[in-house]
Amino acid sequence: MLEDWLPGLWLVGWLPDKLNWYRFGPIDPTSGKGLVEIAILQDELLNYFSCVGSGTWRVTSANSVLLEDITSPCPLNLSLEFYPTTPASKVQGAVESVLVASAGRGLGMSGHRFEDSHCPDFPDCPDPK
Repeated sequence: MLEDWLPGLWLVGWLPDKLNWYRFGPIDPTSGKGLVEIAILQDELLNYFSCVGSGTWRVTSANSVLLEDITSPCPLNLSLEFYPTTPASKVQGAVESVLVASAGRGLGMSGHRFEDSHCPDFPDCPDPK
C-alpha cells in the first residue's frame, strides 16, 4: 500500500532543474495522516517551490498522495500520483526512482527516494548531482 511504501526522503520534480526535497513521515493510524516537510535545493535556480514548509499528507481514495495544510510561506494543497511500479531515470545516489504526476494535470515528473542518511539535517539537504 502507498502509505506503507512512501515514507522517507524524496526528491520530486522535473529533472534536471525543477525539484524539491520532501520528507514523508509515517501515517498515523488514528488520523490517517502523516507529517510532510518540503525543502529547497541550495541552488535557487533548481527549485520548483521556492519555500520551506511542513504540513500533512494522506492517501486519497484514488490512491494519490495529497499534501495539505502546508505552512507559510508556501501555503499549498498539492495532489501527487506516485507510480511505484513505473521506473524513472535515476538520480545519482537515489535508491529508487519512479514516475510521479501532478494529479489531474498529467504532467510527468519523477520521484527519487534517498536513504535518510543522505540528508541528516533536513531541510539542509545537498543538491543532487
